[in-house]
Amino acid sequence: KKKQNKSYIIVPGDFRTTASNSGNNDYVYWGEGGFSWAIPYITGMAALAWQINPNITFNQIIDKLVSTKTVTEEGRYIIDPEKFIENVIKTTK
Repeated sequence: KKKQNKSYIIVPGDFRTTASNSGNNDYVYWGEGGFSWAIPYITGMAALAWQINPNITFNQIIDKLVSTKTVTEEGRYIIDPEKFIENVIKTTK
């Protein structure tokens, strides 16, 4: 069994609810996902950052995602959207 590197930051890639194409007010829950779902998640975080501060660079966004990560009970790092946004807001002051 391959040992996981707990220093990597986990990006949500499953356990999501999304809009469904079966109706205007329908949603679907996805209990399984994959790495391809992580890219839109990071893109969404970047879009939020650019709405707050249009002058922030992508490298600064990545730095802030890393610096605002949180630790799970298992000792793994995960993105903390609330801390991230709070930190981006500080760059506008």
